[in-house]
Amino acid sequence: MRGLPLGEPRDPVVAIAPPGTGARSGRGIRLRRAVLKAEEIRRGRLPTTVPIRTAWEIAGERDLVEAVVALDVLLRHRHVRAEQLTARASAHPQSRAARAIALADGRAESPPESRTRVRIVLAGLPAPVPQFEITRGGVLLGRVDFAWPAYRVALEYDGLWHADRGQFIHDRHRLNALTADRWTVLHATLADLHDKTAFDRLLTQLRAALGRA
Repeated sequence: MRGLPLGEPRDPVVAIAPPGTGARSGRGIRLRRAVLKAEEIRRGRLPTTVPIRTAWEIAGERDLVEAVVALDVLLRHRHVRAEQLTARASAHPQSRAARAIALADGRAESPPESRTRVRIVLAGLPAPVPQFEITRGGVLLGRVDFAWPAYRVALEYDGLWHADRGQFIHDRHRLNALTADRWTVLHATLADLHDKTAFDRLLTQLRAALGRA
C-alpha cells in the first residue's frame, strides 16, 4: 500500500477503532483505539486513514528503524510532506513517532539504504548526506549513496544490481575518479545489515575514515 514495505506475512494488520465500540483484536488483526477526525479518514469499501495519519501511526507502532524506512518511502513518493510530519512531531515531541520523524529522509532510494543510514546515526556517527553528487571543476565525478563531505568520506550500499557486468564496470570507473579526488569510499551490502558482527566492523571502518579526515 502506497509503496510501503509491509513487513512479514505473519505480522498483524493494525486497525483503528473509536473508544467505546465493540470492535476487538482478532486473528491477524491488532486493534488500537483512537479518535480519528473526519478529515483523517478516506471513505470507501475499506475505509483507510489519509497518508499523514498513516505515517503517524506507523511511526509510533513500528520498531524505530523500520518506522524510518516506511517514512522515507512515504516522503520519497510524496505521499506526505516533511513539514506535515514535523508539525505532528512538534505537537508530540516526546513520542516514539517524533523520534522516527526526526530521522526520516525522503532522499533514501531503498529500504536497505534507509536501514543503513539509521543504524549509522544510532551508533553515534554523524548523519550522512544521502544521494550526494561529488563534482570537481563543475564536472560530476559521481553520485554516492551516503557522504560526509567535510571529511571526504563516502559509503555505497551495493545491492544485487551492482553485480551486473555493465554496472560493475561503471562503479569501478567512478570509484577510480573519486579516489583520485582524495575521497575515501567504503561499501556496505545486504549481508552487513543481516550480520551484527559485519555491521559493527563497517562502523569501525567508518569511524576510522572519519577520524583520519
